[in-house]
Amino acid sequence: MNNEKKEKIIELVKETPNQYIQKEDLTSRFVENGAEKLNRTYRTKGKTIKFLHRSIEFGSITGLLPGTTSKIAYKICKDKYKTERHLEEMGIPVLSSKFFNEGELHIAKNFLNQHKDGNFVLKPLSLGSGKGIIFNVNINNIEEAYLQSLEIQKEKSVIEPSFILQEYVDSFDVRICIVEGKFSCALWRVQPHVVGDGIHTVSELIEEKNKVRSNSFYFRNFIYEIDEKLISNLESQDEGLNSIPANNKIVYLSNLGNLAAGAESVDITNEVSSDLINLAVKAVATIPGLHTAGVDILTESFTSTRGYVSEINTNANFKVHYLPYYGEVRTPYKDMIENMFIKYKVNSGYNLDQQERRIFRSIAEFNDYREKYHNKLGELWLKTKNTSDDYFSS
Repeated sequence: MNNEKKEKIIELVKETPNQYIQKEDLTSRFVENGAEKLNRTYRTKGKTIKFLHRSIEFGSITGLLPGTTSKIAYKICKDKYKTERHLEEMGIPVLSSKFFNEGELHIAKNFLNQHKDGNFVLKPLSLGSGKGIIFNVNINNIEEAYLQSLEIQKEKSVIEPSFILQEYVDSFDVRICIVEGKFSCALWRVQPHVVGDGIHTVSELIEEKNKVRSNSFYFRNFIYEIDEKLISNLESQDEGLNSIPANNKIVYLSNLGNLAAGAESVDITNEVSSDLINLAVKAVATIPGLHTAGVDILTESFTSTRGYVSEINTNANFKVHYLPYYGEVRTPYKDMIENMFIKYKVNSGYNLDQQERRIFRSIAEFNDYREKYHNKLGELWLKTKNTSDDYFSS
């Protein structure tokens, strides 16, 4: 296990998880609350919220999708493999994956035969929230993993099931939130786990965690359930429900870093390195018509200078930053509205105050990156216009 990651997880045992109370804490209406805090007029119609200045619309969001996100951006980022190939072309560090469709299990087997010492993750291309992801995939269990993920995709009505095999890296799973080209906040997502104390059983440690979660308006929705998957995961670590883990031994209940699967979110906005922030900004800037996104980065340390972009989420659910399990509450929707308004003021010829000028400097830097990457994209399109993917065209 990554030693720094182990140390950080053990340190969390000493921390007190955040408890959210519906009537006292901000647990809903995050977008509307952001507009109200900024004294911005807004109108709601269905799932769309429009932001207005003197009756003129300067921004909007529909569901989780900001109005500044183009159809091309959505199309690129919806396909994990296409996103990875695009980022690789733009010089953004990624974990190279192997792609295969339904009926191409033999391709996956051939690939794993050539990488017998590797540990891989199988991911469906078009599902989110950790659905259909299988860990610890190798030549011995690829067929079982393939069938399991295929079944989930068909249950979710995926018309053309497809997969990628990606090398597993024991790393920090970091979500960096970029709003309208500017860094807003960052989370470390910790896989569901318990930490042994040499006294209590795994079952008792799980029960204790569930007690803490049940007291929170938000986290009571993500109670750990003891099922076959959890038990299987314990067995792979030579543990069981009645075993007593050694003091400070970390026992994972799931491999998924998804919060809906019970992962713990830790705010690291003030700790994440400027290099990783810049990597996230650049990654968003490479995508035509994308200004706001959640960028997932795998890194050996969230203070590191290096990382791999694993995913870009155009429909990122920013409420997780308002409700972290540990650490400070952040307000990315408020930041998004503020940045949209600053861009509107610049485009309309209004003067900016000192704080707005400081924010716009970051947005201008993002725009410089966009111009650089879009020029590169244009050059690639000219070179390969007869065979290029259709997402390069509008």
